[in-house]
Amino acid sequence: MAYGRNDPRVNLDQGYDMESALKKHGKTYEMIIEANEGHGFRREELSIAFYSKVDEFLKKYVPGSAGNVKIGPSKVIEMPAKTGS
Repeated sequence: MAYGRNDPRVNLDQGYDMESALKKHGKTYEMIIEANEGHGFRREELSIAFYSKVDEFLKKYVPGSAGNVKIGPSKVIEMPAKTGS
């Protein structure tokens, strides 16, 4: 799970709720919280670090995934912020 503290779409409390539920059911997870990011990691170094951690997680916990995940260039897609209806 990855969250940016400045995310206008997903409240960090939702991540903590998910973390609590995963712990309650004994599930394996990792949680990344970036202080200066929003919805999606915009800085290239953080995006690369995130996908590297996903790769490590999959290799460790998903049978048959070792070596099958490839990390390529990342592309940030700009999306307008949600507005009230």
